[in-house]
Amino acid sequence: MIAKSPELRLIYDDRAKEAKDRYSELKDAEARGKLIGRIQTLQELVSDTISDDAILSSQTTESLEKMIRELKLRLVKRG
Repeated sequence: MIAKSPELRLIYDDRAKEAKDRYSELKDAEARGKLIGRIQTLQELVSDTISDDAILSSQTTESLEKMIRELKLRLVKRG
């Protein structure tokens, strides 16, 4: 039925794209949440003040990944 009606097909395609976009946004948010949790755990391990979620949430993914690399390096150096 959908394939026979161009209008219905467009509506279906738009809704499918919206659903896919929402799923992608949720997966990205989940990944960022994991990065933030990892940073806070590493901060605790190196005896740093633990950053607030809101502060970390405002950072770019690249910035969060850089923070993780730096904290891991500090942890390794502590031995």
